Amino acid sequence: TPLCFGNNGRIGTQKRANMAAVAAVMAQRRIAEKRLEKQREKDDKKVFVQQILKKYDTSKSGGLKWEELKGFLGELHPQRMTNITDAEVMWVIQMATPQKESFPAAGDWETGLKQLEGPALEVAAKEWLQYLRNYDEISEVFDRHSNDGSGFLDKTKLKAVLMELNEGQEILDSDVDKVMSVASIVSEGQVSKPGFVKAISAWYSIEDEREAGKNMHMYVHTYNTHVHVCIYICIFLCTY
Repeated sequence: TPLCFGNNGRIGTQKRANMAAVAAVMAQRRIAEKRLEKQREKDDKKVFVQQILKKYDTSKSGGLKWEELKGFLGELHPQRMTNITDAEVMWVIQMATPQKESFPAAGDWETGLKQLEGPALEVAAKEWLQYLRNYDEISEVFDRHSNDGSGFLDKTKLKAVLMELNEGQEILDSDVDKVMSVASIVSEGQVSKPGFVKAISAWYSIEDEREAGKNMHMYVHTYNTHVHVCIYICIFLCTY
């Protein structure tokens, strides 16, 4: 529809009012669509959690206890359905709960006094699937160094892994401590296999920062050298 102009060449008052009304309706429609989309996502998450509980909440408690959670995680990793470690379950629980958990063993989780519920189940699934994407890459290296069946790497074993990644070159204890502080999510001073992903990422971040520092030092040294050469040239020209 062509715009309606008045005698002075501007859009007519009625037309402006109509356009404003249309714009307001479109804005309200967009808001409604966004609300509907958010509600749909919320409903999908509710359905997802309900499906998990329906299949794995054998105790009908409204959440997943230790063994129930282990069964759920195993279903998401069929190759290891009956071989999910306690260390992995602890890691998932810690990632899905905001407070720091204590795991002397399975404790309150294994006895059923604690369980994952509602949104925490969605977070648990998300974190577990993210871990599985890296599983094949890290598993062989981790298992080779964690050969005591604990499912964890202590500082000595972690250092051995980092030296392997560093082509056999010595690793500073301070760097190992930094990596350990980032990756020991479940048990202080120990890194689980899921935490090992964070350990590798933290190590490469340290290496990148160190390399960037070397490059900056080289740049500054080169710059200062050029400045000194220019000064000497100026002194030479002024003298002669």
